Amino acid sequence: MLMFGIQLVLFTQLFHGKCPGGDLFEEIADTCYYFSIDRGERHTWDEARRFCPDIGSLLDETVDLAEIGNEATCQSDGLMLQKIAEKGEWSWLGGSDEEQEASWKWVTSGRSLSLKDSAWREIDPNNGADQNCLVAVIAGDYHRTYLGDLPCNNDGFKHPFVCQLF
Repeated sequence: MLMFGIQLVLFTQLFHGKCPGGDLFEEIADTCYYFSIDRGERHTWDEARRFCPDIGSLLDETVDLAEIGNEATCQSDGLMLQKIAEKGEWSWLGGSDEEQEASWKWVTSGRSLSLKDSAWREIDPNNGADQNCLVAVIAGDYHRTYLGDLPCNNDGFKHPFVCQLF
C-alpha cells in the first residue's frame, strides 16, 4: 500500500509538472506561481505577504510574493506579467521600499529593483512615503503589465496577488 501511495504522489507530480500542491500553482517556464485571482482572493499587500508563506509552510516549501528580474526566472518573468494582464486585474508582487524610501528591493531575495528599470509604468513610482509596495499595473492601449506603487496596508487597496515558489 505504501508503494502505491508513493507512485500516486510521483504520478501526480509528473502530471502537474514540477509544481507542488496539485493544481494550486501554475507552471510558467519552469517557475511555479500561485495566482490568487483564480480563487477570488484579494488582500492588502501586507496580508498577501503573510498569505504566501502560509501556503509554503503547508507544502514545506519557500513561497512568497513573486519577483521578476532574477537570472534563474528571466524566461518566466514576461510570461507571468502577460498572464496577469490576461487575468485583467492589478496584482501585488514582492517589492517594497518601506525600509528606505526610493530604494526598492525584492523582499524575499533582497535584490535591488532599479528606479530606471523599464518595467516601471511611466508615472511610477510616484508617491513618496505613502506608497511603498509593488503592484503589477495593467495600463495602456495594449493592456500591458507594468510595475507601480501603492499603499501596503490600506483596505481600499485589496488586490489579487501572485505568489512564487522559490
